[in-house]
Amino acid sequence: MKHREALIETIDTNYPDGIAQLMQVFRSSRSGDLVVNAKVDCDLSASGDVATHGSLERAHLEVPFLSSVPFTSAPMRTADVFCLIMSLLGIEPEHHIDGVEIAADMTAVEAAVKSI
Repeated sequence: MKHREALIETIDTNYPDGIAQLMQVFRSSRSGDLVVNAKVDCDLSASGDVATHGSLERAHLEVPFLSSVPFTSAPMRTADVFCLIMSLLGIEPEHHIDGVEIAADMTAVEAAVKSI
């Protein structure tokens, strides 16, 4: 299953994009053999600090995104938005980026970029 397919299948669950997120964790050289996903509002730190590095929960993965340009791709991941920004700036990534360039009304995008 490709990332886009997994996102579409899981977008309406409590763990949107959870499949891709877990694949990334276990592919990392820094990953161990166990992943703990705390429920929302649960703090696993000994210090009592509320801030952690997120989880697989919807509340930790959803990011508000506002744009004056209409996008034709939905749902989107922040990695997808990053790929679009890199493309608009003419920057070629030095390594693989886990995202796909999202479809947008390029006439509107170019007009918006020129106005900056």
